[in-house]
Amino acid sequence: MSAQFREANTDMRFAMALAALTPKLRKHAKPIALRSDDGKKVATILRTDTRLAVIVDYKIFPDFGEFVAGQLPGLYRAFQSEKERDSK
Repeated sequence: MSAQFREANTDMRFAMALAALTPKLRKHAKPIALRSDDGKKVATILRTDTRLAVIVDYKIFPDFGEFVAGQLPGLYRAFQSEKERDSK
């Protein structure tokens, strides 16, 4: 176990474990930090060849992750609708 992992808070340990278990990032791809207007890290976007993960920091924005999760069904329906419209 690395010193960085031992010193990290629970959220960062989870993110580090998730990153270790997910397929390697695309070449030259870096995690993207989504920040609030005041500079707080709201979420991290990780892209691999097979997945895209959005990791929300519950410690800083506890309700944002639940908001995002609640919006996913509607976002998917909007995506499908746009996809169908584009294919016509």
